[in-house]
Amino acid sequence: MSATARLEELSRAVALKKRVHLSYEGAERRARTERDVDPYGLYQKAGAWYLVGWCHLRRALRTFSIGRIRSLAVNSTAPRTPDFAPRKDFRLAELATQEAWEFSVHAPQRCRVRLDAPVPPELIASFGPRARVKEDAAGAVVEVDATNGEALVRHVLSLGDRAELLGPKALRDETRRILRALAKGVA
Repeated sequence: MSATARLEELSRAVALKKRVHLSYEGAERRARTERDVDPYGLYQKAGAWYLVGWCHLRRALRTFSIGRIRSLAVNSTAPRTPDFAPRKDFRLAELATQEAWEFSVHAPQRCRVRLDAPVPPELIASFGPRARVKEDAAGAVVEVDATNGEALVRHVLSLGDRAELLGPKALRDETRRILRALAKGVA
């Protein structure tokens, strides 16, 4: 099934409030899982489409990249009857503004990133609306709460030598490991 066909099927499932069964390839370690999801909404960000819904496997609201859905089946029983009612506190706009490091993968951790001067506004904006920024003559320190450390490491590395992940130590060590592997040409 093409990405367009998956998006069309998911759009119908959202509109009809029909549960979907996904075979999903996760971002970490590319492990494939089978999940039943109550699809609450779809949004597009940076050219990619995402599904937000209640994941019965994780028993939590989760965001899924449409590009990582390997197979999809919409519940066909009782086709004109909804399978669920969305949570009353659900707000698609809030989830659509999440950064990749805010997707729920692990427990929240406070992260600090040093940006060298001069710091253009778009560089600070790349850390999203919930980032806390302290600017000084040498640049800025950005603090974010990450629940997907791997995504934050990718973002910081994409900024090149203008950014340094200060902490937590485990993410700083992972960044250094990746940089060493790149220097050796084995990443």
